[in-house]
Amino acid sequence: MVDVRIRQLDKDIANKIAAGEVVERPLAVVKELVENAIDAGSNKITVEVKEAGKGLIRITDNGRGIEPDDMILAFERHATSKIRTINDIYNIASLGFRGEALASIASVSNIEIISKHTDQTYAKKLVLEGGKLVLDQEIGAPQGTTIMVKDLFFNTPARLKFLKSNKAEQNAINDIMNKMALSHPEVSFKYIVGGHNIFMTPGKGSMYDVIVNLYERNIWKNLIEVDHDMNGIRVKGFISTADLTRGNRQYQIAFVNNRFVKSKVVEDAINLAYRTLIPHNRFPISFININIDPSLIDINIHPAKTEIRFHQEGVIKDLVYSSITSALNQRDLTPKRDLDLKPVHKKLENKAVLNHLSQMPIDSQASSDLGLDIVEEKANKMSNPIRQELDYNKNESKQPMVQKQHNKGITSHKPQTSHDVQEKEKIRIYRESLSQLHSSSSKPASETKPGTEKVHVEPSLQRPKSAALKKEPLFVERIYEEPTPLFEKQEATIYDDLTYIGQIFNTYLIFEKKGNMYLMDQHAAHEKVLYEQYVEGFRKETIRAQLILEPITIEMNYIQYQQVKYHENTFKKLGFQMEPFGDLTMVVREIPTIFSIRTAETLIKDLIERLDGNMPDESFELVVDGLMQQSCKHAIKGHDVLDQLEVKVLVDQLKALNDPYTCPHGRPIIIAMDKKELEKKFNRI
Repeated sequence: MVDVRIRQLDKDIANKIAAGEVVERPLAVVKELVENAIDAGSNKITVEVKEAGKGLIRITDNGRGIEPDDMILAFERHATSKIRTINDIYNIASLGFRGEALASIASVSNIEIISKHTDQTYAKKLVLEGGKLVLDQEIGAPQGTTIMVKDLFFNTPARLKFLKSNKAEQNAINDIMNKMALSHPEVSFKYIVGGHNIFMTPGKGSMYDVIVNLYERNIWKNLIEVDHDMNGIRVKGFISTADLTRGNRQYQIAFVNNRFVKSKVVEDAINLAYRTLIPHNRFPISFININIDPSLIDINIHPAKTEIRFHQEGVIKDLVYSSITSALNQRDLTPKRDLDLKPVHKKLENKAVLNHLSQMPIDSQASSDLGLDIVEEKANKMSNPIRQELDYNKNESKQPMVQKQHNKGITSHKPQTSHDVQEKEKIRIYRESLSQLHSSSSKPASETKPGTEKVHVEPSLQRPKSAALKKEPLFVERIYEEPTPLFEKQEATIYDDLTYIGQIFNTYLIFEKKGNMYLMDQHAAHEKVLYEQYVEGFRKETIRAQLILEPITIEMNYIQYQQVKYHENTFKKLGFQMEPFGDLTMVVREIPTIFSIRTAETLIKDLIERLDGNMPDESFELVVDGLMQQSCKHAIKGHDVLDQLEVKVLVDQLKALNDPYTCPHGRPIIIAMDKKELEKKFNRI
């Protein structure tokens, strides 16, 4: 028979249950102990973490310390120096106040603590194992407190089992340490992970100085200061300019009385202030601290103390909104864009560019006749991603970059010296490409045996290896093989045997077939082509990459940098070849051939912004798929005039798609209208 009588829980069991509410994961331990150090009046705090906090968490501060007689009591539940009466709960000015943190942490770990109070001549050391005291002694130590938490959750294997990966747990700790440093700029924080210094803040009371230490230059160079006071409530911090946004709210950080909080009220006020200034689904950056009378807020609604309730939410929302709009109105909100008008021959002075150009297949006579003007013309075409991305499917020689197929040889077409000859050659190549699309199912690419040829490279485009540059021509071995089609021919589709009539409104393509008129949305069609091409290449790891002349440099914070390194193989599958370039900086040297440089840079930055330390691999795949859908934004647009050859290429590509009838967002690509419907419009029947 089951015993259903009520009994009081054992103290040890009760502490472990309570720990489940307060100490869910390592980041909670870090947060609680750092808050205790801040409440102790410290202006220097060192945080060291090993094995994502499961192995070791060590917090050292120079605060006032703990009285020797109070140290054991500090590890009892509901023991606190912050509350004396029930009314104190509604007027909390400190970060910690429940008196549960140390007891909860001690019950699920091994702890060693050394503390010297300002009024004492000696320090006291305690060692607890699973909440049980095993050592109590007096020692010599500097003023302040050092607490070490080891073997977290060693006696609760079920909780340890449900922790996330070390990467995810470490990133969560990184994130809370950033917020701690931002919320208390008057404290000098030193943060160490696995023996490596991550950051050190100056502790001079300036939030901007902390932002400079934590975030990439692109952020702190584009911030606007906010400082607004009304009715005893002060809103102070920094917001981003209208042209600096992110793909999520990760960089919208709010504090109330220097405590990090999550507040829908503040979030809504920020988004409302930027509503007419930034694109849909983009979010501004903000670091906002609200100083308010503690009696006007309630922070006692969740054990983690990150959720907050304002007694007058409408007042706070209006104040935050007006503070931000006032700051924005004092700035010139016109987006700044750098126009790179330097001629190409000036850029050739850059060694990195020379290095990339040295790999370009250029015939010596052709390069001599064309000169740098042609190179410059090619470079200028990069500014038109619409033509470039469509032309990729028609003529790879138009790309102003070195294209390559992974694990295959490089193929190229030699430019001609005459403009007319070049145009004829382009048309010939287009037609050959189209014929390959139709014959690909019956003629495998392996029938053509690759050969080798010595291709002359212009000496002036070689990267100098020394001051004494030799003038002898250099030769590079090139391997030629028959290009494979982008898509394989599938079953019969509605696009077979269409007769192209023309284009209306420079947006819709008109076709005729068997008594029916068909209207095609050219943008929806091309975006679906790009989407399926990109998805298929990603899944089969066959995305074609191209080496770009001027690498893309991306600055990141520590969390993003670690995320990018972790997902390095996924970025490669997406066609982005990156490598470290100094501290917290990556340089992108290769991008997918279907994108222009501007498109590729936008996509990779969006992907990095959406990385989350708590994100499982499955969710990351969804983010990747979402960004692939976004890539269609750079397809042919409405109002782009297409010639007949471009229309034919587009139709041939649609024939080979798995789903050629709707765009990635579900909108129709093509609609039909039969002859009878038209005759009804003219009252003929």
